[in-house]
Amino acid sequence: MNEIKFNLPILVSQWHVTYKPLPLLGKKKLRHMLATDLIQKETSFLTDDYEAYREKKYSYTMPVEMIYDIEKNGYDLLRHHYMYKKKSWSYPEIERVDQYYIYLPYRIAEENGGYVLHEEVSGMRRKLKKNDEIYKMIIRG
Repeated sequence: MNEIKFNLPILVSQWHVTYKPLPLLGKKKLRHMLATDLIQKETSFLTDDYEAYREKKYSYTMPVEMIYDIEKNGYDLLRHHYMYKKKSWSYPEIERVDQYYIYLPYRIAEENGGYVLHEEVSGMRRKLKKNDEIYKMIIRG
């Protein structure tokens, strides 16, 4: 194997959060973007704009389960963030506005007897471990 090029689908969801930062201040309304890795089923805050990756770059897309309850998991992540990290003085009002998929381009190359995963967007490189889901998918074929 020389190199495998593929797209990895990521679920992006847009949210509006209204909360009260201090008792004497009015409410603030903020927009948040969340990204969900559909292989690991992990959701986190998205800080960069990935609109350019709505189209697939490569012909092969990693087969992942596209069904994920972002309504519950995204809501829980934002509620926890505002109640425990931001210390909101009232329960935040959280509304999901939109969701769509982006397709991040990746390459996997064989180096020094192992596989290295290269994320083209960020330039990140890491050696794949035998317990990584992507590694298991490659071995299966």
